[in-house]
Amino acid sequence: MKKLIIGLTGPSGTGKTTALKKAEEMGFLCVDCDKIAKAVTQENLLCKAAIKESFGEGVFENGVLNRKLLANVAFSSKKNTELLNQSVLPFVAFEILNIIKESENVILDAPTLFQSGLNEICNYKICIISEWETRLKRIIKRDNLTKEAAELRLNAAENDEFFVKNCDFTVYNNNDETAFLNEFIELLAKIKGEQL
Repeated sequence: MKKLIIGLTGPSGTGKTTALKKAEEMGFLCVDCDKIAKAVTQENLLCKAAIKESFGEGVFENGVLNRKLLANVAFSSKKNTELLNQSVLPFVAFEILNIIKESENVILDAPTLFQSGLNEICNYKICIISEWETRLKRIIKRDNLTKEAAELRLNAAENDEFFVKNCDFTVYNNNDETAFLNEFIELLAKIKGEQL
């Protein structure tokens, strides 16, 4: 069987995590790129040095990265978000390539799929899109953010058009979760079938 790597991306709060649970049930190895990024920023000395060079000592406390302080600075503008991506994503991509090398069916849960360059190794790219207000409510609840902090985070990311334009497939997740998940499962089954 040909190795299948799918990049799952889209703005924050669109429901990628919910979709991934279904993908796991279908036998995909689902790689949480954000989780790997958290580990890398805490443990990888070269990555920590790159963050320090980009954002200064102020985002560290006793040598430990304070992710909340970093997020406040990194998501305050698109320029700073790009700087964060440049500092961290090469280390994240290296870890991910090691994790997936033995697996046949892989989905990368990667909000920064294109910024990391991981899109280059994907056979297919899927984005999940939701309405702005829906996403805002979801990330306020999920990440325990103020409305202002959540808006900053959403504004610092790429817009919907960027994801739609750069992906092979788009799945919308607005009000009907059952319909959304059914559409996602059917799409994965179709892609998996074509790879046989």
